[in-house]
Amino acid sequence: MRTLIGSLFVGFVFVASALAELRDRTPKELSEESTNIVTGRVLAIYARDVETELYGKGTIETESVVEIEVEGVEKGDGIKDKDVIYVRCWHLKKRGALERPGPVGHDIPEKGDKVRAYLVRGGMSHGEKKDTGLAAVEPNGLIALSRPK
Repeated sequence: MRTLIGSLFVGFVFVASALAELRDRTPKELSEESTNIVTGRVLAIYARDVETELYGKGTIETESVVEIEVEGVEKGDGIKDKDVIYVRCWHLKKRGALERPGPVGHDIPEKGDKVRAYLVRGGMSHGEKKDTGLAAVEPNGLIALSRPK
């Protein structure tokens, strides 16, 4: 009986942690996970709302692409100052029928914000095939450093 209760408890803890909201990563964790780190200014944000099944029927996510003019490169190859890059990110707009904890996506910056972007090449690729696009590390890979006044 103790073994059964212990197994159920371990299973519950595992499922609960798998469904939990992602905690913010430390700067060290963000750096280790990213393939590229840049600073720059947000030129534009392109977004669309899509219905998903993440939290059951009725879940709505905002999928975004953030256009950034690079002002500094801190890590990685293939990006240089003055380049304009496009970074994929997402944010939960509305939970669906399932009221359970889980990830809510990124904090999306605003146009004009100066940001530090921790990026993963090929992250958030649609389908099974990875591409060479850039995505922000979840959940806090886009950090607003300053906002225009």
